[in-house]
Amino acid sequence: MFSNSKWTGVAACIGLVAVLVQTVAIRADEFSGTALTMGVYECHDQLFNIDPVMMFGLLDDTSYKNYDGDVGSYAFDQESGIIQVGLQTSAPARFVRIAATAFRALNEDGTLTGFVCPLNPAKDPNSPPW
Repeated sequence: MFSNSKWTGVAACIGLVAVLVQTVAIRADEFSGTALTMGVYECHDQLFNIDPVMMFGLLDDTSYKNYDGDVGSYAFDQESGIIQVGLQTSAPARFVRIAATAFRALNEDGTLTGFVCPLNPAKDPNSPPW
């Protein structure tokens, strides 16, 4: 019915907006005590365009790999649900947990961005680029 790419993009955007609105209401404490799942968190924007720069692969309790294969450190606060990726940099990326296996990116001021990062279990965090 919507074979035109314009309408396909609009439909995808509407679907993602519905998901994002639903996730705003989720509180991090709903997942308190739930361990992080190691693996690749594949970040995408509102139109489901993958952003490799934002992707991260959790290796263990403190280490991750980025899309280029560089290893860095991260910290996860279970109480707030916030993960800081790239502690070795002057400005680590921050994400808030919105599901047991998904995060949403945060701006510097702590507000939500449109980027969502669900776990992609088909990708190996030890074998970038993904």
